[in-house]
Amino acid sequence: MVVVGIALALGVVFGVGWIHSFEIQNKKARVEDVTKAYSEELCRDLQNAIDKSEALEAAIVQSQGDLEDFKLAARMLMTSDVSLIELAPNGVITQSYPEPSQFSPIDLNKNKDALVVLDYAKEKDEPVLYGPLSIPAVGECIAITDPVYLGDGNGAKTFWGYVILTVRVPAVYENTLGALGSLGYDYNLSSTVSPLSSGSVLVSSSLNNGGSLDDPVGHSFTIGDCIWTLSVEPRGGWRFNGSVPFIVLGVLLVAAIESLLYLTLKTRQQEHTLHRLAYQDALTGLLSRGGFMQKLDMQIQQNPEVPVTAAFLDLDDFKVINDVHGHIAGDEALIHMGRFLEESFPADSIIGRTGGDEICVAITNQTPEQCSALIEGVIAKEQEITYRGKTIRFSLSAGYSDYPSQARDRSELIVLADEALYAAKIGGKHEARHYAPFMAHIKRERLGFSAKALASGIPGAFLIYKADPASEEILFANDSLIHLLGCDDFDDFCRYTKLRFQSFIYPEDRAAVEESIWNQIESQQKTEESRQYLEDYVEYRVVTKDGRVIPVIDVGRLIHDEFHGDIFFVFIHERSLIDGVSSGQNTSH
Repeated sequence: MVVVGIALALGVVFGVGWIHSFEIQNKKARVEDVTKAYSEELCRDLQNAIDKSEALEAAIVQSQGDLEDFKLAARMLMTSDVSLIELAPNGVITQSYPEPSQFSPIDLNKNKDALVVLDYAKEKDEPVLYGPLSIPAVGECIAITDPVYLGDGNGAKTFWGYVILTVRVPAVYENTLGALGSLGYDYNLSSTVSPLSSGSVLVSSSLNNGGSLDDPVGHSFTIGDCIWTLSVEPRGGWRFNGSVPFIVLGVLLVAAIESLLYLTLKTRQQEHTLHRLAYQDALTGLLSRGGFMQKLDMQIQQNPEVPVTAAFLDLDDFKVINDVHGHIAGDEALIHMGRFLEESFPADSIIGRTGGDEICVAITNQTPEQCSALIEGVIAKEQEITYRGKTIRFSLSAGYSDYPSQARDRSELIVLADEALYAAKIGGKHEARHYAPFMAHIKRERLGFSAKALASGIPGAFLIYKADPASEEILFANDSLIHLLGCDDFDDFCRYTKLRFQSFIYPEDRAAVEESIWNQIESQQKTEESRQYLEDYVEYRVVTKDGRVIPVIDVGRLIHDEFHGDIFFVFIHERSLIDGVSSGQNTSH
């Protein structure tokens, strides 16, 4: 009896201790996840404020340091948590919003504490945080110091000054911390005062005892080069309220059931995650290729008599958007495209992203004529998004085919729609093509030329430059032009020409060349208003890098490009070569 009693007592003690420890560790693991998630939310709250300062920085850079309507720009950036926006060219505050009644410029360079932060931000060339600090007109706040550098067109940057944006604390993250508190957690939020601070200060706390937590779970993140730490523990501490009789009688059963339930839920969560990854596109929220094909197969197999029209749509010149504006702008265009197609097609349509910029739509319960009208209407609409204050316009192309009138099954339906889309691309893009048998014989190699191959194959020197008399910035030059001017490579060409069209024209010819080109353009604009492009022809002399003077013939064409505005496409040929061909000295191709 004694031995059994001691063994049972020891078993109960061990079981209670193990369950208590197990539960506490599980709670800490869950609170660690909560702490990390809310730390990411806090980071996003502060990043939103930094994004506003960077938006104002971009406006200053775009205006080359002469922002004409600062008040309007600042007013658009003001929110409940943004209390003050200031411009400080060369470290001297000259403009602020809202503007105080008696405004006098403040030289930040005379404030030793601020000067250290300003110098650090200037050296790093990135926004930094400073605070919390107390400003009489604002109260407790955090200052975002964003250095501004202006480019001179040659790759060099010149320091302009600072954008200073002040946000109230805790207003900037009040909603996030309030939500954390509503879940039953106590918290402390601390940070370094500046990137150069060695210690942290308490920024915000849910406690009234100076922010003392017994055994918190913490997560740190860096924003604005300051280190922030969120510490969290359950309100009332880490407690497990199990009863001894319940533990004695049910510990084995409960442990087994809980373990089984945990494994079951974990497995179901993993299956759900894998299913979502396999059948849903993460960027657009549309079906993935696998999900689209599965649903289309089910539609045709379960309703073989119901007509289906499948349309492949892609974004015209998607690579240009990525190259000119960045991949984030390309992602925004794809998201916009997905939403637009969801709004444009019937609710029972099957829509999935089947490739990089390619979305496939399967329209059911509609006649081929109705589907054709619907698709044509969608393609006819010009699309646009706004990215970083800039409007980006683009168009869509489509190819479509019908089941069962043209295709016998899903695979053939998809192939025919893809061939129709290829025909639309060959035809000039921004159009919809209904599949026709001849499209199967179009060779896809016609779209396989790279820009490098096209530029190399142009017979003669070729360049593209902006049709702006004030700058005439060169956007592109092929190898023939680089070699004509005696340059070693494109970098050497950039240094020699400073990327300006006028720079390599013989000085005595420049004024006449400029006058001749624009006189021809203006003459055509008056007499041929309906033309999509204007042309010019001019003869002059160019000066090579080593000082040689070469007479040339220049044939140019002025067009409007949606990304660069008005630009000139120019072919330049040596006059001696042209004279030789015209006199029969050179008869080769």
